[in-house]
Amino acid sequence: RVQMGRSFLADPELGDAGYAYFAEVTVAIDDVIRNSSPIDLSATARIEIFLPRETALDLLVNRLPDDPQLLFLRHKGSEAAMLGLDEAVIQAEAPYFRLVVREAVIADRLGLADAFDDAEDGYLRALDGVVFSEVLKRVRDVAALAN
Repeated sequence: RVQMGRSFLADPELGDAGYAYFAEVTVAIDDVIRNSSPIDLSATARIEIFLPRETALDLLVNRLPDDPQLLFLRHKGSEAAMLGLDEAVIQAEAPYFRLVVREAVIADRLGLADAFDDAEDGYLRALDGVVFSEVLKRVRDVAALAN
């Protein structure tokens, strides 16, 4: 599910142009490779995605794959705590995750990995065309080493 999420005035000097807009994307979870957040990810995750402008929501809706996907996420509440932000900010961020970087999505397109080839830095682009189950195995192997 994709909907307009939170917005706030990030830069008062810019007036209306100083607003930060976020989409809220709720995804169903089939499997979790590694979860160091305090949130149980057995059913869904709420992900906030920054929108450069409010009207970008439709573009995001059209851009998100319907196929199964591997997402690399960070927990926003844990990040706020690590930054030493006050408890009110930590609690406001606690329900949400964010993509590690904008391109941290690998879709399963007919059994092959599709790491967005139009990505800005394209660090996952080398996985394009690799069998998706092999990508999952590689990620699981790396995650196991990190534990």
